[in-house]
Order: sequence, then C-alpha cells, then structure tokens
Amino acid sequence: MLKRANLGRRQHLEQLGTNIPSIFFRLTSIHPYPISRRCLPSTALARRADSPRLHQSGTPATGSNLFTRKETAKILNPHTHLPVELLSSLLSQFPDNEAALPRIRAAPILLKHLLNANDTRHLAQLICCSPAPHHAIRVLQLGHLIGGKYKQNAYEGVAHHLAELSRWDLVLPVVSLGQEHMQSTTRRLMNWRVRALVELERHDVLRGVLSEFQKLQLQPDRRTFHLLISGCIRNRDLVGAKGLLHKMDSAGIPSDASTHVIIAKYYRAFGYNNQMQEHTLHVLPNVGEKTAAVVLNSLIQLRLDANDIRGALELLLLFHGATVTPIFDIVSGILSRQDGDDSLSRHDSADTILPDAETYSIFINYLTSKHELSRAIDVFIAMSSQGISPTAETVTSLIHLLFASGQGRTALRMVADMCQDHSTRHLFSQMLPSDAVVDPPLNVNGILPTTRVFNALLRGLLPICGIECIETVLKIMHANGVPPNASTMETLISHLARSGTHRLTQLVRILRKLTSPDIQPSLKSLHAILSSAIRHERFLTFGSGWNTIAAKFSRNRQETLRDLPQHGSHPEPFDPVGGVLFSHPHQLRPVVENLAKRCVKVDSAAAGLRMKYEAANKLDIESAQDVFRMLLGRGLQPSPYHFSALMEGYTRLGEMQAAKDLLKSAADVGVEANVVMFTILIAGYARQGNPEHAVRTFQAMVGANVRPDIASIDAVASSFFAVGAYLMARRTLITLWPYVEPFPERLRSVSLKELVKEFRSVQANRRVLREHLAKAEQARIRRQLVRLLKQWRTFSE
Repeated sequence: MLKRANLGRRQHLEQLGTNIPSIFFRLTSIHPYPISRRCLPSTALARRADSPRLHQSGTPATGSNLFTRKETAKILNPHTHLPVELLSSLLSQFPDNEAALPRIRAAPILLKHLLNANDTRHLAQLICCSPAPHHAIRVLQLGHLIGGKYKQNAYEGVAHHLAELSRWDLVLPVVSLGQEHMQSTTRRLMNWRVRALVELERHDVLRGVLSEFQKLQLQPDRRTFHLLISGCIRNRDLVGAKGLLHKMDSAGIPSDASTHVIIAKYYRAFGYNNQMQEHTLHVLPNVGEKTAAVVLNSLIQLRLDANDIRGALELLLLFHGATVTPIFDIVSGILSRQDGDDSLSRHDSADTILPDAETYSIFINYLTSKHELSRAIDVFIAMSSQGISPTAETVTSLIHLLFASGQGRTALRMVADMCQDHSTRHLFSQMLPSDAVVDPPLNVNGILPTTRVFNALLRGLLPICGIECIETVLKIMHANGVPPNASTMETLISHLARSGTHRLTQLVRILRKLTSPDIQPSLKSLHAILSSAIRHERFLTFGSGWNTIAAKFSRNRQETLRDLPQHGSHPEPFDPVGGVLFSHPHQLRPVVENLAKRCVKVDSAAAGLRMKYEAANKLDIESAQDVFRMLLGRGLQPSPYHFSALMEGYTRLGEMQAAKDLLKSAADVGVEANVVMFTILIAGYARQGNPEHAVRTFQAMVGANVRPDIASIDAVASSFFAVGAYLMARRTLITLWPYVEPFPERLRSVSLKELVKEFRSVQANRRVLREHLAKAEQARIRRQLVRLLKQWRTFSE
C-alpha cells in the first residue's frame, strides 16, 4: 500500500544499469592475487565455515555493546616445508600454463615437490584456501604435465577442500580433470560431482547422473541416492524424490534412519508437515548425536517458520535438558507475554543430544526477524556462557542482529577482523564512519569470512548507505578471495526493486548483466522483480492513494475507470515461475528460459505471486484458486501470502464476507493471520466507504495480538477520508501514531495532507517494535478505538 523511502541517491540509481554489472564482472573474474591476501600455510587447512574455537573466559564488552567477548586459539599448519607462497606467486604472475611450465621446470624446489604425489596433494589443498582457489586445479594440471603420477586421492582431496569453501563451480572441473588424467574415476569423486550439481541447481544434469554411473561401471551408494534425493527436495520435486527412493530400494539399498534425516534436513522448502516430523522423531534414536542435533535443528526451523513457538520449544526440550534451559527460559517469555501465563512446562530430557552453534543461530535469527532484539542478544550471551564454539553462521546471525539493533558499525568491525587482507580495513570505515571505537561481540580469529557473511553485511548496509556501498563490499570480498554468488545477486536485485525507481525492463537488464557462467540467476532473484511488476500493473489498473478511494463517494472527484489486464491466449507452464504472464513477456523470457532449462521447479513464493496476479490484478479468483490447488498438490504448505492474495481479490470485488471467511480458513489450517491480511480487509472496507467496519476490523486485529503498522493505520484513516470525514481521519492518525513511534507534537497543527505525508515517511528503523502486543498494550489500543468509534458515531449523526 505504501512506498518505502529510498535512501540511495537518485543519480547513483540512474547509473546503476551501467556501473554495477561492470563492477560485478570485474570482481568475479579471475585475476592474479598477491599471496599475502588470504590464509596461507598457518590457516590454509582449517575448515572455512566451522573452524574450531577454543574459548577462554570471556570479558564484558565495552561501549554500547550488550554482548560478551570470547577468545580463540590459533591453528597451526604442519606443512610449513612446502613452497606454497612461491608456487602461488608464480601462478599469479603467469596465468597461462604454457608460460608457467618452463618456470616450474627451471625451479628445482618446485619441480621436486610437484613430482612427489603427497607433496602435490598438500600443495593443491593449501592453495585451495588462497585468494585464488582455482589455482589448485592448475597445480594438478602442471604437475601432470611435468610427469607427476598421482592417485585418485589427490583429486578427491582438492574436491573436498573446494567443497569446504562452497566453490562448487570449481569442484566440477576437478572431477573432470581426475577422470582425464587417470582415465577413470571413483565413486567418491562422482559423489562430489553430484553434490556440486545439486548446489549449482543443475537439475537437468542431475536427471542423467545414474546413467553416468552406469557408463563408468560404478555402483551408486547410499550417499549418491541421498544427494540426489536432497536435490529433488530442494527443488520442491516430491515426485522425483519418491522415484529415487524406489530406485534406491531396487538397487538393494533400503531406506533407513539416515534417509529420514536427509528428508528432514531439506524439507524446509515445503513447510511444516506433522507426518514427516513424526517419522523423523521415530528414527532419531537410531542416528548419532551430532546427526540428531542436525535433525532437531531442522525440525525446530520448520516450526519457527510457521510461527509455532510452542512447537519449537517442545522440540528444543528433546536436547539434553540443562544445555537448552537458557534458550527455553528466554524464548518462552514470548508465550508468557502473549498468553498471560506460561502454560508450557519445562522438563529435563534424559537424552544426551547436545545443541550446537546452529541451534542458537536459528533462535537468534527468528527473534531478530520478530524484533525481539533483547531476547536475541540474551540467546547469544547464553551460547557464549555454554562454551559453544561459534561458526561463520553464528557471525552471519550476529550481523543481522547488530544491524537490527542499530549497531551496524560493530558488525562492520567484526567482519573487518575476520578479513586476512588488512589493506582493505580502511574501506570498512568509509562505509559507516565513526570516531568511537566499537568492540565486536566476539573474537573472530580463526573464522574465515564466507559469502554468506558478506551477503548479510550487504543486506544490512544497503538500506543505510544505498547502492554506494556495493562496490566497496565487492572490492573487500575480492581482496579476501570470497566470491559473490546467486544470493549476492538476489540481495542487490531485491534492494533495487524495493527502491521503486527502476522499471521492469531495467531490473531485468541488470539481472541479465549480473549473470555469468559461475553465477546463474536463481528463482529467488526473480521474486522481487515479479513482485515489482505485479505491483506496478495493479497501480496502472486501479490507481492508489486516498483520492482514488474517495473518488467513488465524492461529487468533486471523478473516478478513473481502467481496463483489467487481458488474459493470455496461451497458458504459460507452471514451472518455474508459476505461469505468470505479463503484457510484455519477452522482457523476462531469457531468464525464465534459463531456469526452465535447468529444470527448476516453482517455489511457494512464485506460486503466491501468480495467485496475487490472478486475484488482485485480473480479479480472476477462480484461476487463483486453481494455482492454490496446484500448490497444495505439490506438497507445498500455504502461507499468509497465499491467503492474502485471495483475500485481496475478494475485497476488490466487494465480497468482504468471502475475504473474512478466508481469514478463518487460514487459522483452521494453522496459518496465523498477520497485519497484511487485516490491512487488506481494512482497505476493502475503506473502498466501500465503511469506516465503522474498518475500525472494527482494526479492533479485531489488535484483539488477535497483531501489532499495527504504518499501512494498517493509514488504511483506517483512509476509510474516514473516503467519506469526507477529514477531521476523523486526522484524529485517527494522531491517536494511532504512537503505535509506530511517538507522535511529534510539532505536527499537531499541520494540515491533514502534511500529516499524512509525514506519517508515511516514518522510517521503520527509528523505533524497533515487537511483532506481538503485550496484554496491557492491547487493552490500551482497544480503549482508544472505542473512543474513536464514539466520535465517529457523533460525526455521522
């Protein structure tokens, strides 16, 4: 309903179409790197994302930080005798193998180690963690050219280390190189190939993998099938997953506990499923403790995705009792605040399953997303007190939390401390300059930055700094050997789409220019573009703003009648984007065809966008319901977005009772009504010129423990404006304003037009609000709404 403010400067936005792609290409292409720019022998063999951290006693953080700080031990490298720096420097200076080969032959020390199979294997693995991990492949190539004889474990080791770095684009050529050099391959290497194809979303190639095994005379093992099954589930392809389960059974590999673990681990794309949870919990005693922790984490995540805090805490109690008591006590406070009492009793489990860093990160992320920031901080402190070693994922969660808490500079300092290349340190301070010294919440020594860490940083910086920070972040990533990925692209495109300053053609052009052989567009990168296009088309059809609504009831305004979007003569395939068809489909066609070629299946969000297009833009409820049925038929769970799409269609048709019935239907299937769903109802009553029902719906929203936001309050005020009750519209804004931020007294005497303008410009980060209301807050809002309705009745009489 409302356009959010764009913090980027307009001139920079206009230049983005030409600037960003060139930056992106420059920083993702292969360049020579100085060897000092990343981890060298001292840390090269350390795990990238999960480096062990040996905690010492923590000391309180200084400054405005609310965290505690932990120290870590350094990791030593046992292969200091290998000439890693010399070889890396040579490969950087001579990017062509033909030029590098004579230099290697002229250097006895390099020749000696490259002819030794074990030394070459370790050299290649060490260079995997250099700023140029692609040089590891060249080490094996050059060693082979000078006569080195290697075993399959050399290629397996390099593939493993590249996988640790999530460089799946490099894993595939390593497998091919091993097959070329050895004239054969191993099942382990083929499994790495399968894993890489899954991560790169090459579902088209995955369909023929079992045939590749047959041609190579290799028998797929349980891991092979599990990887393929995980690929199908991640691609939201239940039919394909069931087919693979049948093939696995036919190959003499029956499903076991580990099969249920794989399904549970990747089931998030489908949403919470009670039957799946019961099956998984039934086999939990048959798996190891670490695997059991992974399973419980996945099940907890599914519950939290469905906003089922109670269900998540019940699962949390399956961990060893004392170890999860801090999380339980912190999070159960939300239930106590909402329900007035804590009806969920805690019992200590006799199980020996221990929570890990991921368990804490899941709750930190959830609490941050719900603006329960003090509780999220308490969970992090609890993790530190339990002596659990943080990982790069912990850092990612903390970055989101720090930005949400207004501590972006602390997040920057923490990431700066992770970076091995100290020459980029000044770039961090340029983005959010400050004279104050910030103390990061933990010592990140030993944890190397990952693409997810930088993506989280970029996501936090963009709303504050605008697009000016993009080039700086990409330069820092490049200097530290961390490549952008499809999620980086999604972050940039989402920000540009939300800014509202780019047309569909511009967004698609930018997306296509950001695409490279290593970074292909994902379905998520299209979500923001499709949403922006649907919103723009709806604006062209129905208009927006208070005057548009008031034109239906005013003698001084003339309502503009517009044609509805025409139905496409040829139905689009449901995959990969739900069959959304715009008036100019050729703009998105190349991107959609890329996804279709890779056999990417539609996801829940894309199906919801199709429903929104059919119901809210074309007012074709029947087609939207068909999409809804297809969604359910594929095993995807409905979300508030799917119900709100149908509700908006009904309200635009004036069928308010049908829209209200959908609100009840959503609750019946466990979908909790949110502020957007209530706002759609309120706006529907506003379009009908019925402010009393609009206010009562607002009351019902507050009674359902849903906090009002700017759009919902704006919709209530618009219902009075629509019928010419300008004084009531003004009173409504002033009365309800404090539930977004304190009302500025300087605005008490300004015009209604100025008041509305100021209210819509309120920035969400001025005051962070919890999503749910406390009991006292609900009662206070109800009393104010009762007074508001009394005033309205007086006005109407």
